[in-house]
Amino acid sequence: MPFGLKTHVFSSFVVDLSLLPIRVMKASQNTWREIESSLFVLLSVVVYASACSQYIRSCGDGIATGLTVSTTPAFDTLKKGDTYTVHTEYVMTQPISSGKNVEKATLGGLTVLDQTGDLCDALKDLPAEGQCPLNPGQHQYDSSSEIKSSLPSGHYLATSEWKTDSGERILCLETSLCL
Repeated sequence: MPFGLKTHVFSSFVVDLSLLPIRVMKASQNTWREIESSLFVLLSVVVYASACSQYIRSCGDGIATGLTVSTTPAFDTLKKGDTYTVHTEYVMTQPISSGKNVEKATLGGLTVLDQTGDLCDALKDLPAEGQCPLNPGQHQYDSSSEIKSSLPSGHYLATSEWKTDSGERILCLETSLCL
């Protein structure tokens, strides 16, 4: 099929291949397929790379409400090797003395982490305001982290969800990181 009649849809992007200035005289059908295949892969990579955005945010309220997260420096500027501080604030609506920490992460759509652990064990390295038991009321604390230089490049999408022992959501945090 000639390029002037073909479009490809990538997520919310539409790429009209008729805009590409390619003129091939007397090309065989196989050559067209090879060119289209190569361009499809190239455009997929370009569109994917440009669509990646970095953020850290709440992925929904639970027993903890009003979760706000900010970083210093700004999260969307971070890259490999950077150290940053996360400022977390939320309101706990009931006491929490135990639960589960569910962590999931993908790299380029492939699962690289899917684990569930004890919530209080996961919080033990946070400042006292962020450790168990989590009492009702306003909570805010800062913690530091580093993006290791050894991480493979790509788009990481991760969630960290705190749940009660019965499975009710306490808090959920979503992170998108483009390295």
